[in-house]
Amino acid sequence: MLPCGVWFGGRAVSNVGIACVATAPEDRGKGIAPALMAACLREMARRGAAVSTLFPTTQPLYRGAGWEQAGVIHTWKIASRDFVFRDRALEVRLAGKRDAATLGKLHDLAASRTSGLLQRTPWFWKRVLSTEDEPRETHIALRGGRPEGFVVFALREAQVGHRFELGVRDFVATTPAAAQRLLTVVSDQRSMCEFISGFGSPSDLLHLLPGEQRMETVRTKRWMMRIVDVKRAFEQRGWPAGLEAEADFDIDDSVLPANSGKWRLRVKNGRGHAGRGGAGRIRISVRGLSPLYSGFMGPDELRLAGLLEAPDADLPAVRALFAGPSPYTTDGF
Repeated sequence: MLPCGVWFGGRAVSNVGIACVATAPEDRGKGIAPALMAACLREMARRGAAVSTLFPTTQPLYRGAGWEQAGVIHTWKIASRDFVFRDRALEVRLAGKRDAATLGKLHDLAASRTSGLLQRTPWFWKRVLSTEDEPRETHIALRGGRPEGFVVFALREAQVGHRFELGVRDFVATTPAAAQRLLTVVSDQRSMCEFISGFGSPSDLLHLLPGEQRMETVRTKRWMMRIVDVKRAFEQRGWPAGLEAEADFDIDDSVLPANSGKWRLRVKNGRGHAGRGGAGRIRISVRGLSPLYSGFMGPDELRLAGLLEAPDADLPAVRALFAGPSPYTTDGF
């Protein structure tokens, strides 16, 4: 269990990542893994977590415990000759050990404008900045000495030929100028490498800004999320600014019964309040609540999938409440 945060609506929600789940071969088929996941959920709830995320090797185990697809991790690749940028307006310098807090602030600022990125702990940062198998460089873009973004990358030996491939591990820009300058830092490596690859959203600027549509999708994998505590999940996240709305849910959660029953969500001034009661017109399982909460699927798709039941008159408010950027992450675990 990996405590961290996950960003939704401009606020970080308390999250527990799950990794490395296994049952000994001689003990499989005895219901151990479902019991393990149920115990983990009870422990998460006791510790105050709002949600939990994971990358499934197999979905049925986690769906049975209430997790569901809620976002993607997208891997892209482009030929270096098609990745050309020449904007050198901002200063760039290599990051050092003293820049840890700066990198964290920049990442959180950028992540607060998206959905699904993690609020990293030192454990996650250690995996991002360097590994024993792959030393990496971190370059910071500055305007008048003030950091506005950074990029983390490593040159790797190509599987074919004698040139390298540049792997972009992290690309964080908080201003348009920083984005262009960091793209130039990456572009400047093209004489050394055949291809450039990295992580991001299918709709991010690394797809938009190159001159031609030659970015190749190497892999898109869906991660799963589970609402651990309905009240905390609704009240910790941010909501659309300027929207005043409410929705009445009837939630079914067989593993954590404290989540079950009728809940009224009220949203005003970007903040949510969840309390018991209401008409319960929107019937949804805790499993169906995750893709709705993250914005990965809307109420219309969830209704078609049999994960939500609601009168047509209630759907516009639900669409507006959970509207936002498409959820993605760049941290696998």
